[in-house]
Amino acid sequence: MRLSFIRERLAMDVLDQLLFDLRQESCLFCRLEATEPFRIQKSASTVAPFYAVLAGKARIETANNAHDLNEGDFLVLPSGEPHELTGADCASAPPVALVSLLAEAGVEPWEPGMRYRSIVRLQHGGGGSQSVILVGIFSFGDPRRNPLLTALPPVLVIRGATDCNRSWLKMTLNAIAEELAEEQPGANLVIAKLADLLFMQSLRAYLAMGSHNSVGWMRGIMDPLVGRAISCMHAAPERRWTLQALAEEAGCSRAVFAQRFSALVGQGAICYLTAWRMHVAAGLLLDGTGNIGTVAGRVGYRSEAAFSIAFKRWAGISPSGYRLMMLRAQT
Repeated sequence: MRLSFIRERLAMDVLDQLLFDLRQESCLFCRLEATEPFRIQKSASTVAPFYAVLAGKARIETANNAHDLNEGDFLVLPSGEPHELTGADCASAPPVALVSLLAEAGVEPWEPGMRYRSIVRLQHGGGGSQSVILVGIFSFGDPRRNPLLTALPPVLVIRGATDCNRSWLKMTLNAIAEELAEEQPGANLVIAKLADLLFMQSLRAYLAMGSHNSVGWMRGIMDPLVGRAISCMHAAPERRWTLQALAEEAGCSRAVFAQRFSALVGQGAICYLTAWRMHVAAGLLLDGTGNIGTVAGRVGYRSEAAFSIAFKRWAGISPSGYRLMMLRAQT
C-alpha cells in the first residue's frame, strides 16, 4: 500500500508540473445551432479544437474513426488533426469549411492571445432537427514539446452520461451556456476561464480511465522504478545525471534500468533527459529568465555553445531564434 501511494504521488507530481507548463489559452468561437443535415470541415491546425454538445447529437469524423456525441458529451482533438463535424445523416449535405462559416458571421481569424468581445451565435444546416454545439480551441505554448500532450490520443472523448463525469461536466457546460445567454460584462473572459477548467478536468478524467496504460510515457511515470527516475529528472534537470545515477535513484542495476526505461517509455533515459532539459529551457526562454548562458546552466549545461547545439537539434532553431519566434506568435 505504501509503495503504491508513493508511486502515484510521484506520478501526480510529474503531471502537475506538465499541466503547469502547458501555458494553456482557451478560446470559444461560437454557439453553433446546426440543423440536419449538416457537414462542417476543419483542416489540420497547431491548436486543439473542441466540441461540447449542449443539445441534440453530432458526429466527429477523422481519417481513421467516427465518434458519435450525445447531449452532454465533450470531445477535443489534442493534435489538431483534420476532421468533419456532421449530423446523423450528412450524405446530402454539401461540405462547408468552419473557417468560412465563422468569417461569414464576422469572426476574425484567431491568433494567440486573442479574446473575442462576443461569442457569435452561428446557425447552419438543412432545416431539420437541431443540435446545439459549443465550438472552440485550446492553444498551448508549444504543443509539440510537452510530453503530456504528445502522449494523448488523437481524439479525446469525455462522456457526460458516465457517473464519474456527469457532475463536473454538466456543471461546467451549464455555466458556459448561462454566460453565453446572459451576455454580462466580462462574459467572454469568464467563458475562457471555464474552458481552461474544462480542458484540465477532461485530462483528469482521461487519466482516471486507465486507458493511458498503452501509452509509453504514461506507463513510465506509473512504473515504480522508471517513474522514480523520471521524477528525479524533472525535479533537477540541472544535475549531471548519468545512467548509473538514475539507476541508483530507481533502486536497480544500470542494465535493468536501461532496458526497463526503453521498453516502457519508447526511448532511452538519457534521450528523455535531454528532451526534458530542452522543454524546460524553452519555458525559461519564453519567460525571459536570464540570458542564454543562464538558461544553459539551469538545465545542466556548462557550455552555452553545447547547449545551443543541443537545443537547435531538438527544436530545429537556435535558442535566440526560438525565443523570438514564440514571442512574435504571442503578440
